[in-house]
Amino acid sequence: MLYSGEKTRDSELSEEGLLVCEEKQERFNQLKVHTVFVSPLKRAVQTAYNLFKNHPDFESIKFIILPSLREIMNHSSGIPGNIETTIEELKKFIPQLDHSELEKCHGNSILSLSYF
Repeated sequence: MLYSGEKTRDSELSEEGLLVCEEKQERFNQLKVHTVFVSPLKRAVQTAYNLFKNHPDFESIKFIILPSLREIMNHSSGIPGNIETTIEELKKFIPQLDHSELEKCHGNSILSLSYF
């Protein structure tokens, strides 16, 4: 049986994904990085966070959500449900998360929009 809903469309990073991030962290900590471009999906932002959370320059790395990196879905932003809630959740991990590209896509403040 297939299930459909916000949790299945924008799922959390899996345990396996977390383990892979943990395995790769040391290598990523050695990279000189100033910007990370990321899909607007939760698991993508969680991947970026888990790869770079212990990076010596984490607080100065700019994380930018780019809608064009999302998976193709039947949602205008690629994020199902309330985008404001999603952004708030993601900013708990990465306070410097830049979501201005989402605003540019819609020519409007994303905080007033919901996507289904």
